[in-house]
Amino acid sequence: MHFLFIFTAFLLAAQVSFSQQTIPADGNYAILNAVISPQGNPVALTFDGNGNAAIVTPFIPGAYNQTWTLTSATTTTKTVHSTLNGLEVQPATGGGFIIVASPRGNTWTIVTGTYTLIQGARNTSSWGVAVSTSGETVTITSGTGVDARSRWVLLPI
Repeated sequence: MHFLFIFTAFLLAAQVSFSQQTIPADGNYAILNAVISPQGNPVALTFDGNGNAAIVTPFIPGAYNQTWTLTSATTTTKTVHSTLNGLEVQPATGGGFIIVASPRGNTWTIVTGTYTLIQGARNTSSWGVAVSTSGETVTITSGTGVDARSRWVLLPI
């Protein structure tokens, strides 16, 4: 099991350096927080039921509830969505956190270099976590993601 985490960390390091060069292509990704959990595991954005808050859980390669599709909406924004058991869902703002619900055309700006996911064209708030622990709700933080816990790694699936 330790090999998996060491191998995953190696893959993440390669992805971070690559991400500083380009904006991600359309495709399927795991969205991992840039900060490893206190237990030493990478954590990924996880679908936890329609209308529920998005959470982070330990990254499991190929897990359907951790697979997200990025699609270009404009030259500067992407839609982020998932199809799980035939249900099409999309991250959206819900109070001070990210909910995952039926698509409503939400778009997110993905800032090159840090892969900060920022709300639409307003660029005033970003996704983040407080501690990067399993089961933690992904929150909306003000600003453009200068804190490491508001940065995400997009790992192609």
